Amino acid sequence: MLVIRNPPKKLTEQWLKVNTDKSVEFRQVSLWGQDLIILNFIGEEKRFESVMRDFIDDSSESEILNIQGESPLSGLQLQNAGRVRLSENILLDGQTTVLIAGPCAVESGEQIEAVAHTLSELGLRFLRGGAFKPRTSGYSFQGRGVDGLQDMRSAADRHNLSVVTEVRSETEVEVVAAYSDVIQVGAKSAYNFTLLREAGRTDKPILLKRGFMMTVQEFLQAADVILAEGNGNVVLCERGIRTFETATRFTLDLTSAAKMKRMTHLPIVIDPSHAAGDRSIISDLARAAVALDIDGLMVEVHPAPERALSDSAQAFPLHDLHGLKSSVQRVCEAVGRRLV
Repeated sequence: MLVIRNPPKKLTEQWLKVNTDKSVEFRQVSLWGQDLIILNFIGEEKRFESVMRDFIDDSSESEILNIQGESPLSGLQLQNAGRVRLSENILLDGQTTVLIAGPCAVESGEQIEAVAHTLSELGLRFLRGGAFKPRTSGYSFQGRGVDGLQDMRSAADRHNLSVVTEVRSETEVEVVAAYSDVIQVGAKSAYNFTLLREAGRTDKPILLKRGFMMTVQEFLQAADVILAEGNGNVVLCERGIRTFETATRFTLDLTSAAKMKRMTHLPIVIDPSHAAGDRSIISDLARAAVALDIDGLMVEVHPAPERALSDSAQAFPLHDLHGLKSSVQRVCEAVGRRLV
């Protein structure tokens, strides 16, 4: 696969059809302030690359990258493209770790206001919460929809917070984008390429959760689907995978998180809540995650966990969030990060 950075205007899909005998998939995209053409071809790789290098004048500003693998946009060869801007004031630049917190579901205006107030008091910047809930059981609480989005947006605005919330299907992207600052694509939707493309067409940062049966390579390929639509603000979230182990809800795959840091330039956030399924071990997992020198944590909190309408067992007590933040902050400092 070839990626041509700052391609000459004369390089078009039509030119390729006329001047090469190869079957070529042609895609043009603008990312990180530069134009890119992605060429995926069938046939002799070296010969095709030679044709392209002969075509592109040595004096031009164009650069040809020969990229191995199926995720050229998220791979390390484009890592000089830049870092992800998660909000107007927060750039994930390799020195900042964000703590994203909030309830699994927005249950009421009073509940989300209490959470937003606490986050603001702690100096945190990102409020998470679900309005559209893709629950495993159709009989479980499915969220409050637009009413939940409105309550979360109002609470966030009162406390100068950014909203992170999940989109469940491509038909909901427009309304979720209208109320959110960061769009989350959940684990159950990570294979929904129609949704990934639609999310990629927005101007919002996308937090993509790893499907719980996804390999790392499949995860990066899903990220490429978003990137290929021209949205360069993509963040990867490891939230646990399904294994034979039943003592926890999922298995938090810190091994793969560490490996991904050496495979992609995209920021990595870790969600210990969904992996644990048990609030008593979330602090331990959060500290272990931050020790990997990652870019963020996402933690579910609730003012009254035992009364939470969804995922009660993993809801971290809101009144204990200060202690969690303090313990995580010490680890951040040890690895040279600042926590926000």
